[in-house]
Amino acid sequence: MCALVTCAWRSLLAALLILGVLVPPPGTAPAPPRTQGGGAPAPLRVSALAFVDARHGWALGTVCGLSGPCAPALRSTRDGGQTWQVLPVPSRSVIPTASTMSQVRFATARDGWLFGPTLYVTHDGGQTWTHDGRVRGVVTLAAAGRSVWAVPRRCALSRPCPPLLVVSSDAGRTWRRAATQPPLLADVGQVLRPSARDGWIVSLGPGVFHG
Repeated sequence: MCALVTCAWRSLLAALLILGVLVPPPGTAPAPPRTQGGGAPAPLRVSALAFVDARHGWALGTVCGLSGPCAPALRSTRDGGQTWQVLPVPSRSVIPTASTMSQVRFATARDGWLFGPTLYVTHDGGQTWTHDGRVRGVVTLAAAGRSVWAVPRRCALSRPCPPLLVVSSDAGRTWRRAATQPPLLADVGQVLRPSARDGWIVSLGPGVFHG
């Protein structure tokens, strides 16, 4: 047995090695890429990783063909990155490029989101995805259990924009504007949620909001 943090780091490093993101140290052999079906997956250029524990994780990235454009791709692991399962991504008719879907977050092994800026939600571990048009232009999102905070962008990219915080208490099934808005004047860079009661919003300008 190992501590949760240690196991999580081992899982993350194994995941990156298997997906071809990291190069193993000299004198060691790289882990062969494997899927749960036993075959070699198409190379995945990973742009975002999310783990909810030492075993359950998801990797979002792109797969590029020899003679065609790159397409968004998603994979999941249930054994700490030793094997990976190919998961569906939202329809390419809705997402023509990976630029509209750059981040992945999961709160539990079943509840997760793809965003950046278009928002999609799953409640079955990524087997199916639903477009959530109620929250548009999502800059960042963080969850702690069923409590979710999201920050959509309200202004044009050419000027600073006071953030808007929207929250959900049922894993994204319903959303509402937060009763107390963060007193920040610049764009939000990141939201951190160590627990359902605590959270930090980091501004790209001066200021950090704790709620």
